[in-house]
Amino acid sequence: MYEPLKQYFLSTPGVPITLKNFFENELSEVYLFLAHSLMSIFQTKIEDIEKENNSVLDIKRILESTHEILVARANANFMPLKVRELLAKCTAENQEVFKHDLKNMYKTCVEYLIKWMTPLDDFKVFNWLMLKKGQMIDFDQIALSIHYLNGKGIHIDDVKLFDEIASLNSFLTKQEEAFFDVMLHALWANIFKTIGISRLPEILRICQYIFAITAQNANVERVFSIMGAQWSKERNRLNVSSIRALLLVQYNLKSLTCEAFYKSIIKEKNLLKKVSSNIKYDKTN
Repeated sequence: MYEPLKQYFLSTPGVPITLKNFFENELSEVYLFLAHSLMSIFQTKIEDIEKENNSVLDIKRILESTHEILVARANANFMPLKVRELLAKCTAENQEVFKHDLKNMYKTCVEYLIKWMTPLDDFKVFNWLMLKKGQMIDFDQIALSIHYLNGKGIHIDDVKLFDEIASLNSFLTKQEEAFFDVMLHALWANIFKTIGISRLPEILRICQYIFAITAQNANVERVFSIMGAQWSKERNRLNVSSIRALLLVQYNLKSLTCEAFYKSIIKEKNLLKKVSSNIKYDKTN
């Protein structure tokens, strides 16, 4: 694909000078393969970040994982084998230029990522919520969470919390690996469902705080996307209440198949009666 593109841009009159200069550069293909390798990291991590039910701790973990990968690559001056192969065909001078650019690229990526990670540093006191098989919760870690929440005006009873943690640790030691292999919100939902909310009131308050924090705006963008598809030029007379109703149905029932939706709705006699009536039409217009 590279060679046809190169020939096209170098042989076509009026090509932007930036593209012409790029394809005339001996290192152009090397840069493209390097960019492909780097972008694959970001693409994968962005997909992880945009998952619907991520918590702020999930986002923090994903960013930290990305940071670790980039730092490791930077420290090793890593370049894929294909890049090494292409670079070996370049002049010694261009090889040095590329190696310098490689270091700057990783440095810039790491610095950029740190800017996004810094606002999440405050939430590191809640890292203990990210439970793993065989890992016990240390009360010293939780003490930091208590101080943080007290500063936010949220009182946590440390004595009750200690007893709850002891009970929770006992419960966790009996669980298999599969119990932990779910998204964080689902893991804690299973814990409260199994043990009982009444037995973990202080832990519940901590979870309610951390899971109420908006982790990303992907869900908002999804709503706008659905709204844009419904409120089109051809359907621009729909009023706000109609759009709201469409969004509620499409967003909240998106996981249901047509068959499952039919089986669910067929039982709602009162709802079906309202749907079939003419009350829903606004007769004032």
